[in-house]
Amino acid sequence: MRSLFNKVLLEIAEKDDRIYLVLADIGYGEIEGFAERFPDRYFNVGVAEQNMTGVACGVAMEDNI
Repeated sequence: MRSLFNKVLLEIAEKDDRIYLVLADIGYGEIEGFAERFPDRYFNVGVAEQNMTGVACGVAMEDNI
């Protein structure tokens, strides 16, 4: 299921530059495609879920998804 999610996420992100990926040190082996293709729209905050929430809020406040 994770592979399909990441495949569809890439397809959507190619069509909509408002799509960002914010995560907390998960998904290795799956998310590299997004990180390589859209490095400016990818944030790995490490083991800091509280910070991830703040980053996601900032992304959303700038009219992104």
